[in-house]
Amino acid sequence: MKNDGFPKGVYVRIGSSTRRASPDYIEDLVREGSRLNFDEEPIQQDIGILSKKLLQQFYEREAKVNRLLADKVITPSGVARDAYNPTVTGVLFFTDDPHTYLPEASVICTSFRGDGTTFLRNPHVARIAHRMGLVEKLGSGIRLIFDSCKNAGLKSPQYTEGGDSVKVTFYFEHVRRAEQSDEEAILSLIQKQRELSIQEVIKYLEVSRNTATRKLNNLVNENKLMRVGKGPSVRYRALDDQ
Repeated sequence: MKNDGFPKGVYVRIGSSTRRASPDYIEDLVREGSRLNFDEEPIQQDIGILSKKLLQQFYEREAKVNRLLADKVITPSGVARDAYNPTVTGVLFFTDDPHTYLPEASVICTSFRGDGTTFLRNPHVARIAHRMGLVEKLGSGIRLIFDSCKNAGLKSPQYTEGGDSVKVTFYFEHVRRAEQSDEEAILSLIQKQRELSIQEVIKYLEVSRNTATRKLNNLVNENKLMRVGKGPSVRYRALDDQ
């Protein structure tokens, strides 16, 4: 109500009744109205909690560029003129013991797309983290994971993003390279598994049993594989792995 002023005069409609809004609810409304990321929100602490040493190291390194990011570290308090409060980013990056002030907070620089690639959720905060050496070259970690799986002949991993977490599923199922012949693919796989059954070759090459048997027999006749056992339990090994 206007007579009560802000914040006591803020009410919300819940069903058929009107109730006074809680401080947390009002805070959420203000945040949505200002369109601030959580990382850039002020916390009710004096800017004196920020480490002068950490700030000096950061802003003197590339002063011209880094000063453009200053408003992500401190922000006007809105309470007193010329007063400032540290932001969540400022506390987490520039205090000696951030858990004292924000025991459960975190800064998320990037988010994941469904294909495993990343995009900058907050480019300014990501730039601060990168310049402080807290993260690698942006995007390199995901690319490294995909490249490592590809080089190992494994199926690409799958990324699933939750509310505040990312689930990565790795598959230890080998996949053949498109440029490989069937025989090359079998020899490449046997170097990783040491021995193969006909069923494994059928699944790996996606061919019939007759085709898989013919390919394996060709490699045996060329002295590249050896046959171990007989009947349904027969296995194939590299000739130099006796």
